[in-house]
Amino acid sequence: MIFAKNKIVFGEIKNEEGNFLTNVNIVSMPSKVGTQSNEKGYFSLQIDPQDSLIQCSHVGYRIYYFDIKSFKNGSAIILKNKILAMDSLQVSAINQNEFQRFYAKNNVIEFNVEELSRKGYTDLGDVLFNEESILMNENIFGQKSMSVRASSNEELIYLFDGISLNNLGDPNLDLTLISSSGLSAIELVKGGHQKGLSSSGTINLVPRISYSNSLIFNQQFGTHNYGKYNFHGSLGNYYSSFNVGIGEGKSTQLYSDVAYPEIITFNKKKYSNIALKAKKNLEIRFMAQQNFKRYTNKRTRDSIYLNMENHILKLVHSNVKENIVKAYGIYQSYAGQDYVGSTVFQKDDTNIGYGFELLMPVKNGMISLLNQSNYPKADWYLNSTAVSVDRLASNITAVFESFHPKTNKEFQLKDVKLIYSHQKIVDRPYGNFVDPFFVDFAKNKWNLRSTFFSGSLLYKQDQNILMMYANIGNTFRVPSLSEIGFNYNHSYNSNGIPFQLRPEQKNTFEFGVKIEEVNQNPQKKYHGTISCFRYNYIDKIKHVYFSASPSYFPINAGDVGLKGFDSRFFYKTNMDWFLISQSFAYYIFDDPNAFPFQPEKIIRNKIQLNTKFFNIDLIYKIEGRRQITSINSDLSMIQNYIKPINNFDINLNRDFSMNGFEGSISLSGRNLKNISQELNGVSIYDRRFILNIMIGYR
Repeated sequence: MIFAKNKIVFGEIKNEEGNFLTNVNIVSMPSKVGTQSNEKGYFSLQIDPQDSLIQCSHVGYRIYYFDIKSFKNGSAIILKNKILAMDSLQVSAINQNEFQRFYAKNNVIEFNVEELSRKGYTDLGDVLFNEESILMNENIFGQKSMSVRASSNEELIYLFDGISLNNLGDPNLDLTLISSSGLSAIELVKGGHQKGLSSSGTINLVPRISYSNSLIFNQQFGTHNYGKYNFHGSLGNYYSSFNVGIGEGKSTQLYSDVAYPEIITFNKKKYSNIALKAKKNLEIRFMAQQNFKRYTNKRTRDSIYLNMENHILKLVHSNVKENIVKAYGIYQSYAGQDYVGSTVFQKDDTNIGYGFELLMPVKNGMISLLNQSNYPKADWYLNSTAVSVDRLASNITAVFESFHPKTNKEFQLKDVKLIYSHQKIVDRPYGNFVDPFFVDFAKNKWNLRSTFFSGSLLYKQDQNILMMYANIGNTFRVPSLSEIGFNYNHSYNSNGIPFQLRPEQKNTFEFGVKIEEVNQNPQKKYHGTISCFRYNYIDKIKHVYFSASPSYFPINAGDVGLKGFDSRFFYKTNMDWFLISQSFAYYIFDDPNAFPFQPEKIIRNKIQLNTKFFNIDLIYKIEGRRQITSINSDLSMIQNYIKPINNFDINLNRDFSMNGFEGSISLSGRNLKNISQELNGVSIYDRRFILNIMIGYR
């Protein structure tokens, strides 16, 4: 078929390893009508009858031209790398992904949010808990937080379009507050990298920015009076994109001694993602979220209210020399009140921040400079204690990466990377301040220098490519304002003088192996990663929790170590309808008390069956026993244990299309063995069923 006649050109775009390329710029010449490839590499373009040539371009790849008359619809276009090793930040100025699954020197897992939303997941915590070997902490107040490689909540890094969200006085992010309908993808990274040197894990939330028109409505119903809806709409063309969404939901929790819910959580979420593109590889994005949550416990009469807002302005530009500049500004607000028992805790956190990234390719290498500056303010009231503190947090990171020239050898050096980071933190009181012990100018001022080294080797054959990588680092994490505040309120020596929390130092040693099939046939695909690591902590910050309260008591637990390994494997059989994936993590603790809530092993096994009538997911979850140290009202220490998890889920979904509309309907069963876990008498993982209906127009 000749496309100049039907004026429609469509196909798919991949790289040399057979991976689909997202957001490739496709421009028809000379009319310059254009589009971009989607997350599956697919593109479709209506062209002018006078056009004769189409250009495909993506930063880091050679520009590809093809003749319209000789091109066959549905063909695959292969873009070739300009240099051998493209690492995590060397991506298109339009591409929003921060990490490459195979070439990043970390265990990287990518999730397609739209695909997962068809399977009835209730929130981001539900997605990550069921799909990956990470630890999901759900407390009795309906808050969900995540842990990777036994990290604390404060150690984890959350990014939104590559921009850090962990900037407030209390950096913990409740995953139930993030609207999944406003996201196109989630990237989970295990281990440290140049945007999170001291972190054991990172979550990058990729906002949904569609340069096309669409309407999507999603409704969920579930057991125990659960219900939620989300609406997403977009208007766009080649140069502009307007995306908005709103959603509301109600969820419940039960005490183990009753059959009806006494704990109710209500949330409301709004977001907007706006993007404008210029002809010269310039894109401006404005992204905003406004979320509200209310928690009520009818038995204890506890209640929690909070409002969270994030506003981000980001500029991305690249030129013909492949220099990339990213600059952003961010405003954050977190206001809330906790009424738990006899404790009243009011928070009013704000942050203003800015930053930039400069990526400059050099011969066989890349030089990067990253800056991040934040000015959080914490205005808190804890019972009779008023605390008002602001913080200056500045971080400058320099990265030099050398790529080995491409050769025809099967075994060759890929690259080496050196990272140096200088972090400056200064805390100071303002307004009505009570106790000067909280902020000591002689102690609450830190200038810390972190270093990180990584390198990788490639072994390439006709059908497979294997990469071995190593990471070595010496990094620091400064305690957050909330950690300092809780330590100040509860930590005193025998003379009545409060202990001062010290920064946590971490030495990293990691070795990993990745394998991936490079066969161009998309019907058979497999990839896998296994990583062994050891973290040695100096002045490890440990949290001791108060019984039946979200408050905790942080202390420096001394020098402790953690070692282990994690892996993830995916296999798609010759039978297109049968897929298998497995995720496994195993940890060995020098002192288990220094790593509260952490099990020794986490396993997720998943089988996908794509039949003629339904798509079926079978998920088998295993977790070891967890322990946590808590303090009673009489200050006595209690060791609490959460039972192991040995459960399975089932998702059934079917897609449909009719008269230009498309959608799906799914039924999900969670924890079908009905072996619930209890924390302070509240069942946090019980059996539930969810009906999910999604309909959309594109």
